[in-house]
Amino acid sequence: KGFAEISSSGKEAQKIGADQKASFGADSGKVEIKKVDLKLVSPQDNARFFSKEKSIAVNFEYTKDASLPNINLEISHTSDFKKIISSKKTSDKQVSVSLADGSYYWRVLSGKESSPIRKFTILQNRPVNQISPSNGFKTAVPGSTAYISFSWTKSDLASNYKLDTSPDPEFAANV
Repeated sequence: KGFAEISSSGKEAQKIGADQKASFGADSGKVEIKKVDLKLVSPQDNARFFSKEKSIAVNFEYTKDASLPNINLEISHTSDFKKIISSKKTSDKQVSVSLADGSYYWRVLSGKESSPIRKFTILQNRPVNQISPSNGFKTAVPGSTAYISFSWTKSDLASNYKLDTSPDPEFAANV
């Protein structure tokens, strides 16, 4: 959105706008402004996906200039793409890849052309399960107070928990 001005070595500034990119010549100091040929549509940058399963199918969508024939979708755990975990050649503008929970980076390539890089995260939404006391637990209390330890499995998405106890299995009257 908008535009920026780019100048090099005191030469006249050039304007660069949306859907354009600038290349800087190493020797001549020349600035070359070109149209972006590969655009990422979805997932958006810093998108989050939640799944109860161990993996989820993520749909990737991009647009490309008609002059670019072969497209390669790359997915990595690192932004430098030194360890690519998935690389798919495609002619479609939409690709679905099944991925486990974690943080990922993605881009599309065609020859020497490369799209910007986007990041997304998949979080497994595991349910919280009761560990102790076990279901149907009963205790004899010698005095008026009993201390009972409660424990449950952790949820990666929870920042706090609410513990309800009740003498009624329908939880009509909570303690």
